Formats: sequence, structure tokens, C-alpha cells
Amino acid sequence: MSLNDVFSSTYQNYKIIYTGNGTSDNAFNMRMRVSGSDNSTSNYYYTGYFVESSSASITLAKGDPTTSFRIGVTTSDFDVIEITLVGPQTSDKTSYVAHCGYGLGTNEGGQSTQGGFFSGTTSFTGFTLIPASGTITGNVSVYGYNK
Repeated sequence: MSLNDVFSSTYQNYKIIYTGNGTSDNAFNMRMRVSGSDNSTSNYYYTGYFVESSSASITLAKGDPTTSFRIGVTTSDFDVIEITLVGPQTSDKTSYVAHCGYGLGTNEGGQSTQGGFFSGTTSFTGFTLIPASGTITGNVSVYGYNK
């Protein structure tokens, strides 16, 4: 799911909200875009954790470097992800924090938090949401913040 031309120099900070589900339970990633093309360089760094109601343990995740940000989990149940993105249209590093809540059947749920940055100085105009496998459906909203 790619969105083009959603970032402009009018705003420095953005909120992205995704609601939907996927055809399989797996990792959910985001890649930044410029002029309608994904930037798949190994300049993405992130770390995060996952907690599910069926387990008392915390699962850690990291990518350094990798070709996309980890933003959460996509499941065949309902998912909601809220991403705060800072500086996609600047020549400085683009940073993010993503909070994800997801269903795991009728009596289980999970949540995750990830954060990181893109180490290059690319000025981005859009992004792509990428499930690790299968497909996703849903809605995406993008909001720019005034200073």
C-alpha cells in the first residue's frame, strides 16, 4: 500500500494512522518514498518490543541497518497503528515512533512499540506499508502538524 505526495515542506511532523488487517499474522514494515519510488537502501534503523496477552514475556526486535522501518504486526484480526514521523521533508534524519495494537483471535491481544530513524538526508514525499507476507487491507490517514 503506497501513498505518494503526502509530505510537503508546509509541515515538519506527521501523524499516520492505519486501521485494517492482513491475510497472515506477521511483521509489518514501512518504507519511505521519493517521487513514487521506494527508498530500499540499508539506511533504516529501529528497535522495539512486542507484548501479547497469552504470554508474560516481552519480545525484542531490532534492525540496524535494514531496508525498512518495523511499525508493528499485521494479523487476520483487527490492527491499529499510530506512527509519529518527524522530518520526512527535511534534509536531516527522518525519525519515527510507532504504536501498534492487534487482535489474536477472540480472547487475545497484543501491542508493540518501535522507534528509529533513517540515517540518510533524503527529503521524502511518501511511504509504503509492507506486510512481511500476504496482503493488507484497510484505511490510512495522514495528518501534518503545524509548528
